[in-house]
Amino acid sequence: MRKNYITKIMVAFFLVLGLSTISFAQLSEGGTPMSFGMNEKASIETIALQAPNVDELIYEDSFCDKNCGSYRIGVPIDLGISPENAGTWTVLPNGDKIWRLEIESKGAKFIGVYYNSFKIPENGKLFLYSGDKSNLIGAFTSKNNPKNVNFATEMIPDDKVIIEYNETAANNGLKKISTSNLLLDIDHIMYFYKGITLADTHEKASDACEVNVNCSPVGDNWQDEKRGVARIEMNGYLCSGTLINNTAQDCKPYFLTAHHCAADQSASEHNTWTFYFGYEASTCNATTGSYQYTIVGCSVKALSDINGGSDLQLLELNSTPTTAQNPYYNGWSKSTSGSPSGVSIHHPAGDIKKISTYTSSLTSYTYNGGAGSVGQTNAHWKVYWSENANGWGVTEGGSSGSPIFNNNGLIVGSLTGGSSFCTSQTSPDMYGKFSVHWVNGNLAQYLDPTGSGASSIAGTNAPCGGTSGVTANFSASPTTVTVGGTVSFTDNSIGSITSRNWTFAGGSPGSSTAT
Repeated sequence: MRKNYITKIMVAFFLVLGLSTISFAQLSEGGTPMSFGMNEKASIETIALQAPNVDELIYEDSFCDKNCGSYRIGVPIDLGISPENAGTWTVLPNGDKIWRLEIESKGAKFIGVYYNSFKIPENGKLFLYSGDKSNLIGAFTSKNNPKNVNFATEMIPDDKVIIEYNETAANNGLKKISTSNLLLDIDHIMYFYKGITLADTHEKASDACEVNVNCSPVGDNWQDEKRGVARIEMNGYLCSGTLINNTAQDCKPYFLTAHHCAADQSASEHNTWTFYFGYEASTCNATTGSYQYTIVGCSVKALSDINGGSDLQLLELNSTPTTAQNPYYNGWSKSTSGSPSGVSIHHPAGDIKKISTYTSSLTSYTYNGGAGSVGQTNAHWKVYWSENANGWGVTEGGSSGSPIFNNNGLIVGSLTGGSSFCTSQTSPDMYGKFSVHWVNGNLAQYLDPTGSGASSIAGTNAPCGGTSGVTANFSASPTTVTVGGTVSFTDNSIGSITSRNWTFAGGSPGSSTAT
């Protein structure tokens, strides 16, 4: 049974977005485009793009399960345009300027926009919205300008998207249109043809046996850990992963996923990866949900591939989640002993957040998966999922890279693949061991920057405490005892600790201050 040694009291606010609701989920400033207040219906340029052959794409996908690599849901359509050579400019009587462009590709479930160059001037705002204006993101301002030139804006649920740039005049009455301070070079759009579930798509992406993370009782003890888990959209592909804590306790936005989750994409492509946090249903039986916020872009810190390795990819996000967004940086354990129980939290087929449970000990395994890949000897955990009070969840394509937690709520691996499906719930899955990741990826430089030598650390909420922060963390062996038995506790706490006080209700001794 998992025990919580630290009680946390938190208040979280969630905005559930329904059909025909304007949303502002990406890090942006909100607001309304200037054109929404215009009485006249001015014509704007529309670029109609030929849709891909979706039947052919789905046929290709049918030959690939979760062991083939990342889960594909979209394909790019090249554009190579900017406000200098496309779209429609309008100058208002007071000198304010509006640029608009409509992009359409019939049949798309969602459209994402990707930029070679992205720079918004201080007096500019960028919005994107669906053809019927029911879904709006923005305003993106100079505060959103990336450190690099590449950027992406989150997907719009429609087969057409309108991009609108607003610029307030430096001097009212100025009529001249200038783009000298604006960089908005649109390289391509992503045509999403499957695999995404939101309230306004009326589709269910994952299979029927999956269990929502907010089901009770199975999800009750995992409400902290779930906040670190996100769905990753990687230029048309999906995976899962999690924010991960480090011994400096400084909220550095490190993120753990799998190497086979598009690690071969370029640095510029990594800068357009989009991380969807809080994408879940608020109830147990709901089939759709909404996401809380997204972060765009990351850089690669450590890698270890499947062939001869442990399937590791450690990232650093380009932006740090704010305290108001209530992130959680999950803890980890380098233990080489198989955990007796725990869960995985993931996004199967890109669906809302799900939870799968195991109640038999993890065992060591040498991965021999799809495409002839063979991992390092005993570098993976083998897990068999178990039925619980809410169902019997497994994993699917899109779950790749998701964390598996031990009975103390600590990451002990990340998903590579396996043979479990809703039609084969008793078949196992394989997770690259965190203990092997640590060695293969030289993770100490990132996750133990203080040089503590800790074998495990607990997760933490924002705001983080810096190097003086203290995290209480204890491990126990054994975790199941009969009356009269003994338990050995190990103190894995980190930080500037001046005293300790352990209390054991019903135990002998009843308390201890031992180190």
